[in-house]
Amino acid sequence: MSTTRTALPGIGTLHMLQLHNGRRIGVIRHRDGRRELVVYDAADPDAGRIGAVLTSQEASTLTEVLQAAGPSVHCARLEHLAAGVVVMQMLVGDGSPWLHRPVAAGEGVLAAVVRDDRVVPAEASSRCRVGDVVVLVGHRDAVLAVLDALLWEHPTDGPPSRADM
Repeated sequence: MSTTRTALPGIGTLHMLQLHNGRRIGVIRHRDGRRELVVYDAADPDAGRIGAVLTSQEASTLTEVLQAAGPSVHCARLEHLAAGVVVMQMLVGDGSPWLHRPVAAGEGVLAAVVRDDRVVPAEASSRCRVGDVVVLVGHRDAVLAVLDALLWEHPTDGPPSRADM
């Protein structure tokens, strides 16, 4: 990856990122604080293909999202049952943020670990191992709260909004 910075007289500054795959993304920092995000066409690298103008606040939020150290989630299955109850199963892989972390049920959530074809009730002393499947059962919001507690190493960073789930 490489980056270049080009002054745009009367407009601001263009920051261009050349990605590992040859594609280019540009960010125009306007003098009034707006940011313009441009994804360039692979067939014509001088033509912007997709663009979005962001306010300063939107650009700041996007920066936080891009810099977030949040985990990647491996969700084997999410089932919605009656009355807002869900069953969520997550596989713990090598390098997973759950590895060696305790699995404990939250209020209104039952938790278990499937390990070596055995179901092991989750306890505060239980630690996730590679190959474990963590199973959470409860109301959607409560299950997501337990999931967030398991995954986010820095609670002050906070999880992303769950409004879309």
